Amino acid sequence: MNFWRQLVGCVMRPQEYPDLIKKPAEKALAYLVVLTLIISVLYGIRIAVTWNTMVDTAVTEFANKAPDFLFANGEIKVDAPMPYVVSKTNKTLFIIDTSGKTDEQILNKYDTGVFIGKTKIVNKKSPVESNMYDVGTVKDYTVSKADFLAFIPWIKWASIGIVLF
Repeated sequence: MNFWRQLVGCVMRPQEYPDLIKKPAEKALAYLVVLTLIISVLYGIRIAVTWNTMVDTAVTEFANKAPDFLFANGEIKVDAPMPYVVSKTNKTLFIIDTSGKTDEQILNKYDTGVFIGKTKIVNKKSPVESNMYDVGTVKDYTVSKADFLAFIPWIKWASIGIVLF
């Protein structure tokens, strides 16, 4: 009995079970490995399609909603009225202010949040834990919204890893 007949017999023809049981253990193991690979690749393709759709949606949302920005010479410049509130709920705040009108102390009123200033980024993970990143020390790197939008589609290549693993 060839592999495909065994596969169909296993799924659709229970009367062939006695013949399948007589096969050596090595054939059964090989059958299980191949069947697992087929199912895994099919499921991986489904996940990769979902991943690519999510990346496309993220690119569109970012392109339409994010203001133009430029990070150069250790400073962040954002072309939007300051302070720019990206999102705000009762417990979370994501705010950008490169003008200096506000500072990271605004996060004290919230459980979690992100503050992006001219030369620093503060990530408040919980009421008692915050991380501050001093981007002012990064002088030799330049990135803009256009650069970021050009890079995001490369994330789609991660779908190859999703299918394989």
